[in-house]
Amino acid sequence: MSPSHNGQVFSADATIGLSLFVVTLVLSITLLNTHMQDKIEIAREERASQIAFQAADFLIRTPGFPSDWDANTVQLIGLADPAYIIQPEKVTQLDTLSYAQIRAHLKTQPYDILINITDPSYSETAGQNWPQSAAIVAQESRTVLIEHTNRTRRGTVEVTVWRDDI
Repeated sequence: MSPSHNGQVFSADATIGLSLFVVTLVLSITLLNTHMQDKIEIAREERASQIAFQAADFLIRTPGFPSDWDANTVQLIGLADPAYIIQPEKVTQLDTLSYAQIRAHLKTQPYDILINITDPSYSETAGQNWPQSAAIVAQESRTVLIEHTNRTRRGTVEVTVWRDDI
């Protein structure tokens, strides 16, 4: 073989090797990026679930703060008495709050919120319905006792939080 052919073989080997390296590098970066996006999505969903869980806990396990709160004095929204029975006057007060107050006093930012309180003869909704375009939706549903007209009935408090700006 003449010396000119040896250089061409080396050049072809280097080109193939460099091409394989670049392809491997691009595939690795793509897979890493996909993996990181999945991790970020899982973290966002877990955060939304935590916020829904905490908001539901505030509502059904506390009277709120102050305990005789209204739209002008509320610092933390709670609907329960010390026996964890949802009180109708607190639900009425919840209905008087603005959406911004509900989000602020249940500490759900940056998530939006919808609260449904139901029993066999009653339904109350506070907050906003979530759009179909919502990227992350988390729901927390709790079975509770709700006092109505001197009767205590079993009902449900459902808290939904979501974001559609991700």
